[in-house]
Amino acid sequence: MLILFPMSGKGIHKDIIQTIPAQPVIGFSDPLPSAGPVESHQEGRPAEESGDVNGSIYDCVCSSDDSPCDNTETDMALSVTRHALNPEPAEWKIINCGIDTLDVGLYVDWNDDWEEKIDIYNARKALAFSTDGILIKDEHVREHLFLPGGKPLNYRYHLQFPEYHLFIGISQTPKNNTPNVYASINSETIWSVGIIEAVKLIWWDLHSMGCEFKGLKPSRCDICVDIHVPGGLSRDFIESFKVSRSRKTISFMTSGELETFYSGATTAPIILKIYNKDIEIKKKATEQRWLDIWGIEDSTDIWRFEFEVKRVALKQFKINTFLDLENKIADLWRYLTEDWFSLRYLDNEKAERRTIHPLWAEVQKCSEQLGQRSGAKRKYPNNHARHLDFYINRIAGLATSIAALEDKYDEEKVASRIYYDLLFNFKKREFSEEVKKKQIKYGVSHIDWEVLNQQIMRGKA
Repeated sequence: MLILFPMSGKGIHKDIIQTIPAQPVIGFSDPLPSAGPVESHQEGRPAEESGDVNGSIYDCVCSSDDSPCDNTETDMALSVTRHALNPEPAEWKIINCGIDTLDVGLYVDWNDDWEEKIDIYNARKALAFSTDGILIKDEHVREHLFLPGGKPLNYRYHLQFPEYHLFIGISQTPKNNTPNVYASINSETIWSVGIIEAVKLIWWDLHSMGCEFKGLKPSRCDICVDIHVPGGLSRDFIESFKVSRSRKTISFMTSGELETFYSGATTAPIILKIYNKDIEIKKKATEQRWLDIWGIEDSTDIWRFEFEVKRVALKQFKINTFLDLENKIADLWRYLTEDWFSLRYLDNEKAERRTIHPLWAEVQKCSEQLGQRSGAKRKYPNNHARHLDFYINRIAGLATSIAALEDKYDEEKVASRIYYDLLFNFKKREFSEEVKKKQIKYGVSHIDWEVLNQQIMRGKA
């Protein structure tokens, strides 16, 4: 179960202290409130065992070769059988919940010998070609693997340490507010030592490699809940009760039994993965490790509901720091399990008014283990009001076009020419009026809400 790790350990480098809030930050190890399984107190409500309901299936059912087929859409009557209505109420038990994996964007300044490092990394990348990685032994850096690939679009080099994967871009310093290093922390590392210890280890390795640590931000966060479901879950059960923001689903089946169910496109900001955790850990030979984490003796019928939340969605929740993640993770879970996906009875034509299935009600209650809600909501970007950099870059592109047409190569003279042409053009328009009109169209507001609230309280608004 999720646990909050304090900022412990003396002698932590000041960059880490400045970057990560000096407050309890989300990390994971033993279950809360104490080690061992978490009991489910939801009695549940008996589900109807027969009857026909209408449902829309938009999915791909795959065989045991794990090769997804093309998606098709079919509208049909879906018979809700007893099999579809599994599991029976009150048989399930919440075992564990928390962050399973975390990707972090890092801002670093490499030392002056960066060009030499690039040459070394290119040589290692070439040596690693057509291999599963070459072992690097360096007196200054911990042993690691150098792999042949990278991470599109910005990270050319791929290094693997036992605790995490490290992706390095070719930029000596961050550009355009984009991290030039990317780390993906292993699930085992998070559950065993916690996020803070993992980040400190990443800092230590980067420092040893020759760079100055400037900052970091969460780039991807996988939040999960592990549930004991006697008899397991079926595809029919999920399809019968699911209410999802995404119509895209993919199912992986073996001998007619569900192994994995995806809701959401692979490129989407949010993806839900429902899968048989027991099968996965036995395939990977990590069963004992997970039994120790869960505090149980048998992994049979343990299923995981796991949300993959990418940077786009985190940004929409304004989660830009570890402190943001801690303060808003409960609200994020509420959104994921109430607004984005849920299991509901088909007792109302309007999906949002349908009764929550008792199994899913238990899933939703995991937000209590994740912290207190702060009221954070997902805010979608205004498609009209783009970032200022977009317009600056567009103007710069047009400036080079003007320079090409007039055969000019001095950027200052071109900029001066454009400046005076713009001023002349503005004089022929009602400039301020057009600005205000576009602010309204773009939804751009410069209201001082604090001042407005004070005026409302005083009755002066």
